[in-house]
Amino acid sequence: MTKQELLDQTGALASVLEGAITAGLIEPKRIYSEHDAVVLKSIVDASKFGLEPRHLRGMRLAVDREVGLVSQAVSASRSASKKMSKDEFRDKGRELSDILSTLRQVLTRDAINKLES
Repeated sequence: MTKQELLDQTGALASVLEGAITAGLIEPKRIYSEHDAVVLKSIVDASKFGLEPRHLRGMRLAVDREVGLVSQAVSASRSASKKMSKDEFRDKGRELSDILSTLRQVLTRDAINKLES
């Protein structure tokens, strides 16, 4: 989809998209994907809580660190005698990512539940 179609679909202002690009949350493109639309819509929804793309940059950095961790763990888990195909590597990476996502969600909700209002 074009930039204008992306903005129309998500209800985002052009400045929000530019902020998301600057924060590294979305890559600048001529044609945007549904994935980009989900990311931008999430940013629009987060803005209802006063968060701007620059506040979410830490999430991009955390994801980059997590991908490094997943890559290391999956690489270490394969036996020395067995090569892993790219598809197998991605599947194992996704499996571990799902496990870590569940863990992060549980830990985040637990910490939120402990907050005093």
